[in-house]
Amino acid sequence: MKRWTVLLLTLFVFLGTAAALPADSLAGRDMQPDEMLIRAFQISGAKLEGYEVHNWSILNDKVMDMGQLAEMADRLNKTIQIQDSVAEQREDSEKRTYQINGNWGGQTQTSLLLTSIKIKNQKPSTVMVIKIKGETNRLQDIGQSVEKVKNTVNRIGATAHISTCIKGFFNDRIETNNRDMLVQQVFAAVQASEIEGIHTQSLTSVSGRSYLVKDTITTGKQQMNLQIAVYPDEYRNETRFLIGSPIITIEY
Repeated sequence: MKRWTVLLLTLFVFLGTAAALPADSLAGRDMQPDEMLIRAFQISGAKLEGYEVHNWSILNDKVMDMGQLAEMADRLNKTIQIQDSVAEQREDSEKRTYQINGNWGGQTQTSLLLTSIKIKNQKPSTVMVIKIKGETNRLQDIGQSVEKVKNTVNRIGATAHISTCIKGFFNDRIETNNRDMLVQQVFAAVQASEIEGIHTQSLTSVSGRSYLVKDTITTGKQQMNLQIAVYPDEYRNETRFLIGSPIITIEY
């Protein structure tokens, strides 16, 4: 109970600060999404478990053969540096895929997937997907992973579309009202406004927009770049905490 009393008092302070800052000054800060997520996670007080970074990029508007895909994957891997790598290739009438799976050592799984698509009556294209899944207790690992993905995409002059998620937990069970209060506290800390949410006994899930970050996606007619999910883990008697930008991509 004492923890949540302190949390409520802290929330009032953050809400007061948010109200005092004009929208124009917030929009001009241009914080990187992963920086915003790390700040938000720290404010939550959750214990860090791990993270995921997911990127997709269009490489070109051509159909590449398997040899070209393999050559491109090897070139990209010089930047992303997947260790203990294993290559897989698949092909059917509509697409060719070349994938490298491996790790960065420890508990970090990494994959690089190139897919060349040719579907009747549609423009051909070759797409790259990079996925990193790390188990860690160090927040700095998240920023380092995002930076490595950006460098890999920049190497070939493509545009990155990155989703970053952080997962953590609380040792105790947090009831619905206190979960809502926790989300409000985190939103206030990163100058975010709620767009929509689910508030039930089994799940609190809220999406919104942080004005500290310029990058957004469109949902309905509104812009969003932040999502938080908090829910009880009955098996472990804990509370799970997920936060993602622009959305959560970790299954829950």
